[in-house]
Amino acid sequence: MKHFLLLVVITFCSITQGLSQWVIQPSVIIPTGFNSYLLKPGPSLEILYKIPDDADAFYRFGAGFGYSVLKPTADTFRTYAIGSHFLPGYEVMHSYSIFSVGVTNDFNILKRKKLSPVIGIDIYIYAISIAEHNYAEGLIDETTTGDSYWQLALLPRIGLRYKLGENIVIEAGCGKNITILGTSDALPFIKPYISIAFL
Repeated sequence: MKHFLLLVVITFCSITQGLSQWVIQPSVIIPTGFNSYLLKPGPSLEILYKIPDDADAFYRFGAGFGYSVLKPTADTFRTYAIGSHFLPGYEVMHSYSIFSVGVTNDFNILKRKKLSPVIGIDIYIYAISIAEHNYAEGLIDETTTGDSYWQLALLPRIGLRYKLGENIVIEAGCGKNITILGTSDALPFIKPYISIAFL
């Protein structure tokens, strides 16, 4: 999976050299649902290529990749296993990281305006790497590192865009991740972000 994602990134960088606008997008991943019990909010950083901002364009297409790191909410989680009867145990999560590759599309509501509401939709492939230790008395005692999973997800979002001069566009907004399919449980989260695009 890692080799596939590396190939996607290299291909992406090769075919997007004609696009002239870079975007740096720091954000915060805020797990929701059951994941909020396991994982704290964590930082994320994305690097994107986008079609240059055009006053007459309704949409802006782009693509890029990112990296996120999440920490567990507790040092140890109490668990159990089923053998001949219920066996007490625990789980320790050492690391949880997400590498993402995706495409993005912004729709500017007010064309030719410096300040405009924006709606957007992103499509991501996530590679999730987890290191953990599981123990159940007399049954399980194992440490796994680099367990890899993948997910395909949509991230609809809404924000506000401001064009600062001819070469810089600043956008702030929030999106909600929706898992479509993958090899691990769904990863719902809210993602507030700020992006800075420049020539």
